[in-house]
Amino acid sequence: MCMFCAAIPVAVSAGLVSKAKLREKTGQAVKLGLPQPRHLPIMPLTTVAIVGLMAGSVVYHTTIAPRVGFW
Repeated sequence: MCMFCAAIPVAVSAGLVSKAKLREKTGQAVKLGLPQPRHLPIMPLTTVAIVGLMAGSVVYHTTIAPRVGFW
């Protein structure tokens, strides 16, 4: 498995864990009556990372790997 293909599940897991932690922090802030914490848009960033990894995987498997002779 190439580095791009191996990194896709890692990116998905990291995005889901970050989303869960954000929901937990937001829920705790609401319970305590504090303002909600500022955050980055996690799921769009995760989507961009996954699409980038998929594009890298396509380029690697169609262009780089055949020329280097891994197949």
